[in-house]
Amino acid sequence: MSFLPDKDIQRLLENSDAESIISDLENDYVGNEDDGNEETIENIQDFINVSGAEVEVQDHVQDNEEEVERHAPVLEDQEEDVVMGELPTRNRPISRRRATRQRAAAPQTDNWNFEVRELQRVFFTGHLIQTKQSEIFEASTSIFSIFRSIINDVVIKLMVEQTNIYGQRLKYKATLPHSRIKRWCDVDEQEMLKFIGVLLLTGLISFPTIESYWKKDVLYQHTLLHHIDMSYNRFNLLLRCWHFADNQVTDITADRIYKIRPLLDLVMRNERNIYTPGEVLVVDESMVHFRGRLHFRQYIPSKTHKYGVKIYKLCTAEGYTLGYQIYHGESRQCHGLDTSGSIVIQLAEEFLDQGRLIVTDNYYTSIPLAEFLKSRNTDLLGTVNKKRRGLPKDVIQASLKVGEIAVQQKNNITLLKWHDKRDVTMLSTCHGKDMALSSGRNPRLKPRMVLDYNTGKKGIDVADQLASYNSPIRKTVIWYKKVAADLLSISIVNSLIIYNEFHPLKKEKLSILSAYEQIIKSLLVVSETVLMPSSSGPSHFSGSLQRALGSSPTVSGQSGPSRPSGALGSDQHFLIDLPKISGKRSNRKRCTGCYKRLLDEGNSTAVARKRAKKVYQQCKQCKKGFCFMCFEIYHK
Repeated sequence: MSFLPDKDIQRLLENSDAESIISDLENDYVGNEDDGNEETIENIQDFINVSGAEVEVQDHVQDNEEEVERHAPVLEDQEEDVVMGELPTRNRPISRRRATRQRAAAPQTDNWNFEVRELQRVFFTGHLIQTKQSEIFEASTSIFSIFRSIINDVVIKLMVEQTNIYGQRLKYKATLPHSRIKRWCDVDEQEMLKFIGVLLLTGLISFPTIESYWKKDVLYQHTLLHHIDMSYNRFNLLLRCWHFADNQVTDITADRIYKIRPLLDLVMRNERNIYTPGEVLVVDESMVHFRGRLHFRQYIPSKTHKYGVKIYKLCTAEGYTLGYQIYHGESRQCHGLDTSGSIVIQLAEEFLDQGRLIVTDNYYTSIPLAEFLKSRNTDLLGTVNKKRRGLPKDVIQASLKVGEIAVQQKNNITLLKWHDKRDVTMLSTCHGKDMALSSGRNPRLKPRMVLDYNTGKKGIDVADQLASYNSPIRKTVIWYKKVAADLLSISIVNSLIIYNEFHPLKKEKLSILSAYEQIIKSLLVVSETVLMPSSSGPSHFSGSLQRALGSSPTVSGQSGPSRPSGALGSDQHFLIDLPKISGKRSNRKRCTGCYKRLLDEGNSTAVARKRAKKVYQQCKQCKKGFCFMCFEIYHK
């Protein structure tokens, strides 16, 4: 018995009517009408073949009808993929490329629905026990004490040790005989505090150059700087050698910010150890202005300072800075999150699992971050980029008029699009589509999600604004010194926030200017009033010159002029001849009194050096050159 070829079976499977199948077979295999009914051997053989095929076809069609019914759902879904001549099967192999395409195109917008319910905040447990600031401080604590708990003795000791190491190294490498670094001597903790006070003072009082702060010119003369026992040369030396890490110990390739890392870790650890934040935290980036050469210098056109070092900050709604991470081109990435989401987790890791709300902008906000924070008992609120994966197209592509909203919800995540002057897309794990009136001069109906975002997001702006006032950051090519100055400003802002928290009344609160003033006075150890010294002395010297030469500030409770440091009496201070150079003529020095008098008259340092007397004698105790007249005035 012969069977039908494969092509005929394919055609038979396309037809579901058995009668049409048999009729087609008869037309194909029965002899022509011209042959008649002659019973020849050939006709009998053809009849047998056709009859046998009919029985086989009926059995085969019945079996395949069951097979087709079993695979019917697969045929409906894969209508375009079925190739003629092949029956679809459940174990059909899929190529790697096709599998990747299917995964990428997998519907991530499933389960989004328009039935939106109001979501509730996670219960906040961060203040169930006493806050750190309440345990450490009290209402009578001064703002300087709070500042010193941040910039504590450990921080000052780090600055002193590393500054001395770097200063001695520069002194050893100096080749010029009259270089300023040759006069380097080690700094102690008290002098370092005084240096920080002068540095903060340069931000409070702005002069065109650092040298101007020590000028005797009537335009620049500042009495305080002439009575704190720190000269311009000494301040410049300390500023040049100000260091926070040992260059020879640290592996440069392991950490690009190793020069500031020890100071940054100590300061931020102290910031967190003395303060317990509230319910709302905000993450955003800030900039420390810098235009020098730096591998990780950034350009952000939306910032006030477009070029500089980018800082990721974690702040409270009041502006207290809790996290400070420098972008340096390398970052750790958490499993399942992108780079921006990992930054949020790294900054806020210590404050998760306590029912807080983290506010972010569209650079950080994503569905994976929201799901991760929700699993850590933390809510997320922020604007979201409409190009993020997994967002429903019904909301993203909705065309809205002013005041209209489009909103969908998935599990505990709400996506809302609101049209104000432009489209605003937001994502939250603790909001629905509730609307509320905004506060201000012209109240408007806005989504509560938008109002809460504006309230929380201002924390980072308040922190940056307060830190920008009276900032001690000055123009320099050393990037880490600018970051260190920024950390000092942040420490003052945080001290102010803690102080004002204990003084809620408006008349008791301090402004940022008052905070700087009190801290600088405490660092420089000056009183509220500096009395003018006695004007006694030769008439040909001005009072300012006499103050520079022979008197110091009189603190309240004390009286009388004081002698300069080291002046113990004329019997111990006397002039001696300068030693000769290699047996030749004696060396000459510039008269200290004449030099200061010329500066007092408004001359520049270059003119004063040129016109001051050159003398062959010096004071044995002071080691300074004097002419006879100036020696008497100075030691009187």
